[in-house]
Amino acid sequence: MTAPLIYDIGANNGDDSAFYLAKGFRVVAIEADPKLCAALQERFADEIADGRYVVENVGVSDKVETLDFYVSDFSEWSSFVKQGKATGDVGHTLIQVQTAPLSRLVARHGKARYLKIDIEGFELPALSTLSRDLPLPEFLSYEVNIHWRANLEQLVGLGYSRFQIVRQGKGFVPDPPQPAREGSYVAQSFRNSHSGCFGLELPQDNWFAADAFDAVVQAEMDVANARMARGERRGWHDIHCHRESPRGSDR
Repeated sequence: MTAPLIYDIGANNGDDSAFYLAKGFRVVAIEADPKLCAALQERFADEIADGRYVVENVGVSDKVETLDFYVSDFSEWSSFVKQGKATGDVGHTLIQVQTAPLSRLVARHGKARYLKIDIEGFELPALSTLSRDLPLPEFLSYEVNIHWRANLEQLVGLGYSRFQIVRQGKGFVPDPPQPAREGSYVAQSFRNSHSGCFGLELPQDNWFAADAFDAVVQAEMDVANARMARGERRGWHDIHCHRESPRGSDR
């Protein structure tokens, strides 16, 4: 039986990919930075040879085009967004990157258990290409940014009905549960480069319906802003989304 698939969109150094592979999933890694793609191909050469790992060197957007991509000296901040962290306090290099619609990638590689998208503020155009006639993943996550409500509205329109916000970073991401509830158990100590658990391995009491979720996110943002006002690190968050497939359907 073929192992379930995960999309690692914005794969960066591959730490998330390594976690998913260790749990027994197949992974399609999408990364705009060609140097990071080369590193991924070297790191996961055995998994690529086994057909368990695919790397695509492409940016994710709403159309096929060539865009300016700001490669930050801190690679996790690299982005197509000029007015963002990529061009902030650390150095950066400008390159040209070919993009593809997220819908095309999903149609090409097929149904996934989970889609992680972390492309530093460019999620809105990418998610806008998804539609109900695609094999949508049951679980999806994206990083909170100024477009988080617009992203959420798109996903509600696609049939996602339960949502959860998770603070990211070392010391905040929940450890993998044992026994595992997604794939195999992996004793993973999550670092800042990880997105953490997903799907059924998230705290099940923390899922909210769409009509209640806005207040949940706002409360979390108020706490984060209060930390920043005290001179502490504000932190960052991911929103996880759950879409239950209709019975008798794989979509």
